[in-house]
Amino acid sequence: MEEDQDKYLDEHIQLVKQEAFFMKRALENFNLKDALRHSANMIGELRTSLLSPRYYFDLYMQVFDELRVLEQHFFEEQRKGRRMKDLYESVQHAGNILPRLYLLVTVGSVYIKTHEAPAKDILHDLIEMVKGVQHPTRGLFLRYYLSKMTKDKLPDLNSEYEGEGGDVNDAINFIVQNLSEMNRLWIRLQHTSSHGDKQKREAERNQLRVTVGENIVRLSNLEGVNLEVYQENVLPRLIEIIIKSNKDVMSQQYLMDCIIQAFPDEYHLNNLETLLETTTRLQANVDIKSIFINLMDRLAEYASSPDTEIEEEFNREFDIFGMFKNNIDKIMAEQGQSFELKKLLELQVAFLRFSLKCYPTNLKYVNTILESVVGLLEERENAGTQFDQDSLKQIEKLLSYPLETLSLAILPMTQYPKLLNYLPFIMRKRVSNRIIQGVVKSRKKLDSLEVVEQLFKFISPLLKEEKDYVEGEDYEFEDEQQSLASVCHLVYNEDCTEYFSMLKFMYKQFSKGGVRRIKFTYPSMLIAVIRFGRFFSVAEEKGDVTIQMIFKMYPEITSQLGPHYPELTLNLYLECILSMNEIDTEREYQETAYDLATEAFMLFQDELSDSETKFAAIRLIVATLCRLTVFDEDNIDTLTANAAQYSAKLLKKPDQALAVTSCSHMFDTESIQEGKRVLECLKKALKISNNCMASPKNLILFVHILNRYLFYYAKGISSIKSDEINLLIDLIKDHISSIENEGNGEMIESAKQYFELTKADVEYRKENSESEIDYSAIVFE
Repeated sequence: MEEDQDKYLDEHIQLVKQEAFFMKRALENFNLKDALRHSANMIGELRTSLLSPRYYFDLYMQVFDELRVLEQHFFEEQRKGRRMKDLYESVQHAGNILPRLYLLVTVGSVYIKTHEAPAKDILHDLIEMVKGVQHPTRGLFLRYYLSKMTKDKLPDLNSEYEGEGGDVNDAINFIVQNLSEMNRLWIRLQHTSSHGDKQKREAERNQLRVTVGENIVRLSNLEGVNLEVYQENVLPRLIEIIIKSNKDVMSQQYLMDCIIQAFPDEYHLNNLETLLETTTRLQANVDIKSIFINLMDRLAEYASSPDTEIEEEFNREFDIFGMFKNNIDKIMAEQGQSFELKKLLELQVAFLRFSLKCYPTNLKYVNTILESVVGLLEERENAGTQFDQDSLKQIEKLLSYPLETLSLAILPMTQYPKLLNYLPFIMRKRVSNRIIQGVVKSRKKLDSLEVVEQLFKFISPLLKEEKDYVEGEDYEFEDEQQSLASVCHLVYNEDCTEYFSMLKFMYKQFSKGGVRRIKFTYPSMLIAVIRFGRFFSVAEEKGDVTIQMIFKMYPEITSQLGPHYPELTLNLYLECILSMNEIDTEREYQETAYDLATEAFMLFQDELSDSETKFAAIRLIVATLCRLTVFDEDNIDTLTANAAQYSAKLLKKPDQALAVTSCSHMFDTESIQEGKRVLECLKKALKISNNCMASPKNLILFVHILNRYLFYYAKGISSIKSDEINLLIDLIKDHISSIENEGNGEMIESAKQYFELTKADVEYRKENSESEIDYSAIVFE
């Protein structure tokens, strides 16, 4: 019972503290005989059989702390002239073997430190003496104490104990012998536990594994254990200990893991075949998968280190990938049916990560691993196995990891889409999104139809609603489609025929996505086609493509968006017209451009209802018309007249005034110079603004129109006279005065500031302008 264990531990600790107190008092009185007697009584509490290993460890630590005091006293005694040899012999007269050996180890530690005898001799004596305790728990902790007390007193390379005290081989012999004995006792511990439950017994043993594994850590920390020594003297002896533990799975598993974690990666790399061969000699129940994963993870990290010469280390005469592959295949063949699918897939994931880090450019290795996984899944599927969520997550990892380093290079992999099909829709979509993000992030050009076709096979879950389609969150959908749309801008090839073929293929695939998806993909598609049009117009070799084929795609793409996204479509129509204006300098396709403009006006009139949206749209239309040279006089007159008409019919009067003011620019362009119509627009805008003065905040409209007058006056348009500008200035001043008299001053503050800035600009031009424009005729005062 847990309560009984607490009780027993408290009783033993109280006795330990009591004897420790008397031991310390005897030491203070220089009574070594009594001190040794009390210390032996204190250590005697470790003879108990009442405590479980976990509680025994707590008791051991209490005794260990007290023995440090005794060790320090022994060292002080030596400094005062006492010979450690005498003390070493005297403690051997303790009545009970366990206290005798603890005291012997304590004195032996000081004995080595004082250099009165060679370290190797004392170490050999101690390792032989502790064999006298064969009880699993007591013997294990006694040897653990020996390991702790001698860890800094080994005759290692360049240590103070080397030479007469021995060499690194003596240190290795001592540690290996101690490890072998501790491992044997640790295995026996399972048969002496107080628990009848095997699972609890194993848990108790597992808690003590560090006491055994610390010996391997000691070996790895020895300066003298270089690659050659490890290969010839250390690893073979460690493997021998592991193989001799052939009846204990926990021991073999743990010691293999310790070797992998403790020693340098370089050592593993140079002894890989030996390590892998050892795994084939382990007990059938040993989790070889986790051993392989740990080993591959270590080597993969080593390969990715900036200090590692990967090419030199990983491409030698021996085939590291092949060694792992052969052993993994052997595991799959011999134990595959008894393993959970998840565990086998975890092994393949680790193997894949290892391959990607060690051989980052070898696509064959990656495809080979994926082929093995596909074969495994086919076998399990034929056997009627249902893939659980954990297994599916491992499959997703197998598909995701190559994207991080290979990006577009995954496209030729024949096994990739096969593996992708084993995932449910949500996971397929997630992998597809990672593929797209990887492609976009890499910024590598999609330069052939074959590459584009292969890519779109991989990302089909993003393109359309498949049979097992599951609706996701709106924000996720938008992010996915925006990433997908970005792919259009990566298409490029010097050959116009190949370039255009890729664009047409993409358009065909995007058209399968439905109304919800084309909102994101079609605009990018259209911009990509427009960019190709510019490229085509200056290309020397046109191939099989004609400009008519390109222009034909403009209405094809935009017309499908119109009924669903009119505002977006109107903007795209204007982009198309600007593109044609740039490319078609001979006006051969102005009718096509005119049809697009007509469609834009129809969308404006029939589909847009929000006043703010219509105001923004008409200003965009006007701005576009100001740049066009693709139309002849009749067509441009019709379009500008329509724009002016729609501007004057906006719902809100202030919007009308601003839009009509903008229309004035349509008659002062590179191709149109009609000052009279400019003045007509400005006068019409003033008339509309007068009707808006029921609200004082609309005063700013007059200031805005004034600035348009000044703009055209500065350009020297003859129809814009200074008299009309002065009349407008007086009108603004009158409005300001009347509004202030009515107590509405705060409502016109921004208009007044705008007016003052305009005045300051005119005054500056009067003084500094070198143009022929007479600003002196404009009067603000």
